[in-house]
Amino acid sequence: YGIEEGTQLSRTILEYYYKDDALGDPLITEEHIACFGWASPEEIHDIADMAIRINDFMSGLFAGIGIRLVDFKLEFGRVWENDYARIILADEISPDGCRLWDMASGEKLDKDRFRRDLGGEVEAYQEVARRLGLLPDGADGAVLDLETHRKKLRETRTGPQKVLRPRQKASLRAALIAALARYRMPQAQMPARQVRQRPAMAAAA
Repeated sequence: YGIEEGTQLSRTILEYYYKDDALGDPLITEEHIACFGWASPEEIHDIADMAIRINDFMSGLFAGIGIRLVDFKLEFGRVWENDYARIILADEISPDGCRLWDMASGEKLDKDRFRRDLGGEVEAYQEVARRLGLLPDGADGAVLDLETHRKKLRETRTGPQKVLRPRQKASLRAALIAALARYRMPQAQMPARQVRQRPAMAAAA
């Protein structure tokens, strides 16, 4: 848009993209979404509300470890419960889908290191993991085992955990989904979509 990278914006921008590799994930508007029946007005509101809340949380999280969250993408979908559905965040959040800059140096700590052939993408990702407390200091060649990390966190909070059988896991998951369900909406077809949440900072695409 002719804005210099790093320019402070006056407000947060929400952008919607239609997730389709063959079409190149094109930028769309709320009018497209409503006209083509991809989501109801209530669902669009839910998506925007969740994106803003996630942005507020992540901006604070990264600011606390000296990283500026420049922008990021989210993917949303539906969870079906019989004839009803609710909107959920349906994808990972990682440096692959975020622009993360070191607050002091401006160094890029995300996939732009690969996109712009800057090198050092592995080291950048490890630096983010270290600051988040997911990778021990000095463990340059370590591969983060998220399942082991989550298990340690659970045991720290609640003591040793029992191993659940697959059927028990399925039952627990169903119970959690039922407990977290907030919306009751008619069934409709909707492909997954991307929403790119841009905090108040311009970044080159």
